[in-house]
This record gives sequence, structure tokens and C-alpha cells, in this order.
Amino acid sequence: MAAPIDPTFAALPDFDPTDPDFRRDPFAVYAAYRSLAPVKRFTLSGVKTVWVFDHAMVDKVAGDSTRYHKQAPGQHEPAGLLNMDDPCHAACREELEPLFRRALTEVLPRVAPTVAAQFAACRAKPQPLDWVANFAEPVARTLFFSLFGVAIQDAGDLMKAVGLALTKVSPIDDTSTHDAIQAVASKLVFLSLKAPAGSLLKRILGMGGPHDPANSAAVEHVANATIMVLAGVLPAQWAITLATWHLLDNGGALLRVLREDAGITDRDAAEELLRFDTATPMSLRYATEDHELGGVAIQRKDRVMLAWASASRDSAGFGANADSIDFSRHRGPGWAFGKGNGFECLGKVLVLAVLTELIHTLRNADPVPALPAGFQPLWTGAMMFREIKAMPVRCV
Repeated sequence: MAAPIDPTFAALPDFDPTDPDFRRDPFAVYAAYRSLAPVKRFTLSGVKTVWVFDHAMVDKVAGDSTRYHKQAPGQHEPAGLLNMDDPCHAACREELEPLFRRALTEVLPRVAPTVAAQFAACRAKPQPLDWVANFAEPVARTLFFSLFGVAIQDAGDLMKAVGLALTKVSPIDDTSTHDAIQAVASKLVFLSLKAPAGSLLKRILGMGGPHDPANSAAVEHVANATIMVLAGVLPAQWAITLATWHLLDNGGALLRVLREDAGITDRDAAEELLRFDTATPMSLRYATEDHELGGVAIQRKDRVMLAWASASRDSAGFGANADSIDFSRHRGPGWAFGKGNGFECLGKVLVLAVLTELIHTLRNADPVPALPAGFQPLWTGAMMFREIKAMPVRCV
């Protein structure tokens, strides 16, 4: 018979997602909470939030679009796709997805040559170089801006605004968030004037609607375009950096596994790396009614944080060795792209294509790229994301 759980949870480590030590290695903390308190109420920086840590409970909340909404009850944010609830979300996504798929057919063939060209450029530079600035950033920007029909040379001011906005995206209330996102929106509208006819950006801004009657069509269209950029370019850059770090860490041990085992596909490796460590480790919901979740009383309007990164390491969902990388797992990317019930990230196909090509490039590179011995990442950015600021890599 299992020992009773201490009701005070005194054995659990302190939990503050803004703490630098937690940012460096959140996974031991996640494991403790999955075991002892898979649903737990916290007050962080004065804001009360219920956190959900394990696979089963995350799946329950993410799949319940009646009790948990992206919009807080009685409030209304500019409702682009990311902030919409059903039925508005389903109607908007039904129109948006074909536009996205059409743009992808033109961009996916560019993934391999873009990755190859940027890696060749890295090898021609003085070594070591910053992998973030010299590889991850240009690859992500080139492909995602190609997707939208924006010339990369025109996107510098936009990316400054995007970077500022993402520092504001936090489970801690920030009154400056709205202004930062509006700055991104205004720059996107300006860039749309230069985008070619038929581009994804112009098509998003010319969609029907509004699908959410609380907004005007113009507000919804701009919100959709803004969300696509906020949730696309930088998270893709961070995913490239995270995957590279894990492959080259510990003297390149994982990369050697891939180089020595041709039976592991590049796609399987990409999915497993995304499951193990995602650039978007959490997502916020709001309770619409009083109820109970995992023994915790949930009240209407409660903030409920889904710890995607914790749920992706849960042995109940991904096997006994879920806290390690196993390229033969064949369980997909876990919760890296959210819940696959119509709310999954639209950029999944492109991100997986980029990471698959990255892995193909690194496992076939000669000489093998390497990190400095003992390299430890410096984590930066908003607590809602997992971003390595810089990473020195020797490519030749």
C-alpha cells in the first residue's frame, strides 16, 4: 500500500516559474508535482493560478472546451484564433486552415535548400559562432516570412516589436501587453501593403467574418495575422536551438546515436526532441464554472495553467523512460503543439519539416559540429517560453 501523501506537500520543492534556477531545469520540479500534486493552486507575484502538471489532467482540461476557455468569463480580448473559443474558433479555423495549407505547399520545398545554405554559410564563418544568430534565427525568419509573403529584409522592425511583445506574454498580469501586441499588429498591416497579391498575409487580412461577433472583421483579421507571427517565427527559432543543444550536449552523445543508427528516421528524432523539451512549455485557460479538478476546488474565472512540458514527460502517457530521450519511442511530439483537437498549432507541419532537415544535416555533417566543453545555456525571454539566448557552436 502506498504511503499517504503529506497534505501540506512539504516534500515538494519551491515553485516559482520566474526563478532563474527553475528556468535552467524545470523538469525535476515538474516530476515532483506530477507525483504528489498533479493539480495545485499557487499565488505567484500576487496572481492566483491553478497549475496542471500531469498528462491525464492536462488532457482533461485541454479537451474540455465547455469548462475551460481561452477567454476569461466576462472579459473579451481581441479575438484572433489563439484567443477564440468554440464555436467562433472552429469557424475561423475552418477558413484559415486552407489558406495556411496553400502557403505551405509553396514553402515546404524551400526548407531543405534553406537549411543547407545557412549551414554552409555557418561553416564559412570564423569559429565558433553563435548558432542562434547565425543559424536558428535566419532559418526561422527566412521560412516563416516566406510563408507569409513578407520580404525578410523588410522585417527587422517587425521582429523588434515581436520580441518586445513576447517578453510581455506571461501568466503574471501586465498592463503593457496590449500596447506591445498592437505595435506588432500595426507593423504587419504596413508590411501587408508591400506583400504580393495572393500572399498568406494578404489572404488572412482579407478573410470573411468576423467569426467572433464581438469584434469587427478588421480587428479579427489583424489579430489573426499578429498571432501567426507571434506564435511562429521566434518559437520556431527557439525549437531549432533547443534541438541542436540536446544533440550536441554531453560531447554530442545523442548525435552519435543518430549517426550510428540509420534505422532512426530524422522525423522520429525531431518528434522525440520536441516531446522532450518544447519552446512553448505552458498555456493558459480560464474556468467557466465552479467544479473540482484532481481534488482541487476550481472556481469560475480561475486561471488554469496547462504545463505542456511537464505532461510530455509523464510516464503515464509516454512510457517508463519518459524523462529521457528515446528515438525509438514513436509517441509523436507530445504536447509540443498543444491539444490535437482542432486547437493544435497551425505551424506544426513547418516546424517539424525544419527540425527534420536540421537533424538530417547535423547527422551527416563532416566534421561533426560541437559545443564547447561544459557549455551551459543562458535562458532568457518570458516565462511562457523556453529560449536560449546564445549558443557557441564549432561547425568546422
